[in-house]
Amino acid sequence: MKNRATVVCWRDGKILLVARKHARWALPGGTIRVDESPVEAAARELQEETALDGYAMHYAFRFSGFRKHHFVFLVLLPREVIAVARHEIAHCRWVRPARVMRLPMSVPTREIVGLLGGGTPKQPACAERRNATPEKDEATGVQCAAIAQVFPERSRGTW
Repeated sequence: MKNRATVVCWRDGKILLVARKHARWALPGGTIRVDESPVEAAARELQEETALDGYAMHYAFRFSGFRKHHFVFLVLLPREVIAVARHEIAHCRWVRPARVMRLPMSVPTREIVGLLGGGTPKQPACAERRNATPEKDEATGVQCAAIAQVFPERSRGTW
């Protein structure tokens, strides 16, 4: 399986989705190169696809899809930040988590947003599920970010 860095950007109560031309919506991210760590890949991909650079990455969990292992990182962004579609990305869109599930999107994106509580408000924040590994990850060397700390809105159930 290939390894992918996936980034969940949170700004003003919304999640950033990106799409290539004539493609489904997805979370920003991409393949982790041999010479970089998952967090380096997450930062690089976010900058390449959206021009967002220099923001703190919080490791959340590893999600195993059908073909890829997703190292999922969370990024809190100030309200004034604007994402710009670049390189292979044709569209950027900020969406409330509850509305994300209604859009055409990749299966891993739907599952990752669901794990964060986007589709099921009663779900625990860093849930141990079949496909998610929230404990300390040997590949990144970091602990699971407490989603309630990174996304205080999630802990209050206001997604």
